[in-house]
Amino acid sequence: MRITIGEFVICQGKAGNEYPDRFQVDSQEVVQVRRFLRAAAASPLPRGNTLTTVSFMIDREHASHAAACEFAALHHAEIPKTGDVVFRFEDAGGEVEVQLAGGALQRHGVAPIIGVSTEHTYQFIGGAFAAVETT
Repeated sequence: MRITIGEFVICQGKAGNEYPDRFQVDSQEVVQVRRFLRAAAASPLPRGNTLTTVSFMIDREHASHAAACEFAALHHAEIPKTGDVVFRFEDAGGEVEVQLAGGALQRHGVAPIIGVSTEHTYQFIGGAFAAVETT
């Protein structure tokens, strides 16, 4: 899976032999609950606002321990904080793209560095997913 925010590549996917792990999607709807006096039950009122949270993890190998530490320290600053987040799902059957239009980086974390490896966790939020028309 290739993941980008704007023109910035978060995960290279098949082309760079880099794949996300623990890909998770959570969608929530804003629902107002009306409770009328003496009513038998509450009345939910869906407001039509979708909030989607997407999280995933990427393991990266670096040339040295020092390079791993440098990447871990500087990577967050180079990630765009807002933009269209595009997920390109790639397999033998072809490619499909979906996006979170106007998404935002909510969280980026780096697990303790072991040797030359860094483990990054990303979390993006946005509205509902939409299909991307590819030509």
